[in-house]
Amino acid sequence: MTRGVLYVLNAVLLGNKRIIVPEIGPTMFQPPFTLLDEISITTRPHILQSAKKIAEAVTGQSITVIKPNEDLTKAEVAVASPKPEFLKETYSCRSTSFADSNAPHCGSCYGCIVRRLAVDVAGVSDRRYRKGGLTGEGADNTAHLVRFSADFLSDSDSLPQYVTEIIENHGKQDLFRRFALDNLSGFIRLSEKSTPSVLQRKLMDIVLKAADRDELLERIEAVRDNKRKPNFENKL
Repeated sequence: MTRGVLYVLNAVLLGNKRIIVPEIGPTMFQPPFTLLDEISITTRPHILQSAKKIAEAVTGQSITVIKPNEDLTKAEVAVASPKPEFLKETYSCRSTSFADSNAPHCGSCYGCIVRRLAVDVAGVSDRRYRKGGLTGEGADNTAHLVRFSADFLSDSDSLPQYVTEIIENHGKQDLFRRFALDNLSGFIRLSEKSTPSVLQRKLMDIVLKAADRDELLERIEAVRDNKRKPNFENKL
């Protein structure tokens, strides 16, 4: 859970004094959706701050940690890329078992589902996924993400404190609102390209109670307008 410290220290060992952490905001501040969720804290602010202090103590030099994507969603980062065609060469899957194949993503883990929804909203081409993520294996990850996103948009006060605490403590409400809209927009788009299952239809009802189609279409247009950019002045 603290491997983020090792990531930064490895960068320092290579002689770098300016280290870019490209993680997107919703992953940096990922809340648990249930009490039993295991979430990564790799790039949480306190982890990066600790890594910086250790690196400076060991090297005796000032180290700068840059977080350009802290206030961007994955869809916004995909659109902002100066060469989005190379997105296909990156991986979000929790497993690298199929990284060298033409379908490198499992499609069912949380990382794959967030990526697939975001890339669809961004309108950027991607490589194949082994599972659809909307039915069967991975459907539970999709359901948790859609349920959280819908609740965050429609009634965030109903969410338990263990879900909202990290978001509120760091003032990331607007970031997670955009993230939620991305997830719901992507879910609707992917669902309309397939024959919806019973679970999909139930989730679509939940989505459309939280946000109407016009709002979701406006969000897609807003993402593709590419007005939000990485901030390379966001430093530790």
